[in-house]
Amino acid sequence: MSEDEVPVLQLTDLTYLGEPVQDDAAILNELPEDLRNGLTQVNGFIAFHGAFHLRGVGNVPEWHSLEAAWKGEHSIAKLFPAVDARDIPFGQDSVGNQYLLRDGKVLHLSAHWGKVEPLEIGLLEFLARTSQAPEGLFDAWVLTRFRKDGHTLEPGKLLNCYPPLWAKADPAALSIRAISALEHVRFLAHVARQISHLPDGAKVKFKGVNLPVNR
Repeated sequence: MSEDEVPVLQLTDLTYLGEPVQDDAAILNELPEDLRNGLTQVNGFIAFHGAFHLRGVGNVPEWHSLEAAWKGEHSIAKLFPAVDARDIPFGQDSVGNQYLLRDGKVLHLSAHWGKVEPLEIGLLEFLARTSQAPEGLFDAWVLTRFRKDGHTLEPGKLLNCYPPLWAKADPAALSIRAISALEHVRFLAHVARQISHLPDGAKVKFKGVNLPVNR
């Protein structure tokens, strides 16, 4: 996409819109121009039946707070060692994968593995691509199946899968449930730290693990 092209955002099936940004929101001055301008107009949202969540400015609700995800006690950088404190966790998908901004470029954090990879595009292009084809998001098929089963993903919740998405299991046997978004991401981070050193094909046995609850 050239610098002269203006990305077109087509937000559909919105389930949440953030409250307008307050004039005293100092964190705006710390954000890159594209993100700052966007949040000033629309202070975050959840779109495409819950497939993508753009965090907003403000502390309430906590699950929508960019400040909490970036600088809070349980920030994404504190939860996942692969994330740098300078990375801005502007969004997430329905299963807890995170999208980060670093030096104007978008990074994808696989929350199930705790690994970060660059997408080599800027924020506006990422949002434009997502709005035009949300099914192209990582692990979007999980939400599709959840909805086909007659369920709705409510704001503040994410999809928890068992067996985990990194396990080599029959997708038809996958159990999917909606749980607290904050608890889900923290749980994914805990598990990712335990398996990050394992090679492909390794066997994993869960023992004494408290699975997150539906809140």
